[in-house]
Amino acid sequence: MKNLLFDFFCLMIRFSGFSFFVSRILTKRKVKIVVYHNPKEDIFKKHIKYLSKRYNFIFMDEFVEALINKDFTKIPPNSLCVTIDDGYKSNFTLVFPILKEFDIDKEASNTLL
Repeated sequence: MKNLLFDFFCLMIRFSGFSFFVSRILTKRKVKIVVYHNPKEDIFKKHIKYLSKRYNFIFMDEFVEALINKDFTKIPPNSLCVTIDDGYKSNFTLVFPILKEFDIDKEASNTLL
């Protein structure tokens, strides 16, 4: 019976959104890094659409500078760096227009050029 109650309690927490809320609060001042390797256009576009609503895109240079100087005052809450693995031309021709569509082309030009 204890296990059943515990399982029920865990399910309630999971589906209530409470764990998402807590993780969002705890990671608010942390920078997330997303790495793509040869992304498919439709999937990448869906990801960027989702991420652009929830995160502040920053330059990787800004993040590295904050790490070196141990000064994160210029890093906004819920920051995200997007990087593309490999330097294929197709990555640039696929990724840059999508990032531009979501008004994050300055980050793309810094990361991809």
